[in-house]
Amino acid sequence: MCQHLGYLPIYEMMLAQIVAAPGRAFTNFRFLPFYRDAFRVLVLGKNPDEVARLNGWRFHTDGVHLNSRAGMIVADLVQEFIDG
Repeated sequence: MCQHLGYLPIYEMMLAQIVAAPGRAFTNFRFLPFYRDAFRVLVLGKNPDEVARLNGWRFHTDGVHLNSRAGMIVADLVQEFIDG
């Protein structure tokens, strides 16, 4: 039985960022936009942050993968956990 368990408040940090400055909501997954975004990255050479900006999203690129802004939130929380 595990008695020492750590928790990273990723959801809470992302929620606070969204509440502070709401943007376009991701409401459902559809394959066509997902493949369009893959095309943008793999064929057109756009980076994931450019795809996120084109889609109007602040924290993910395609509804599944985090962009660098969200990645930095996660990385900061991990670093705080390691340092703490």
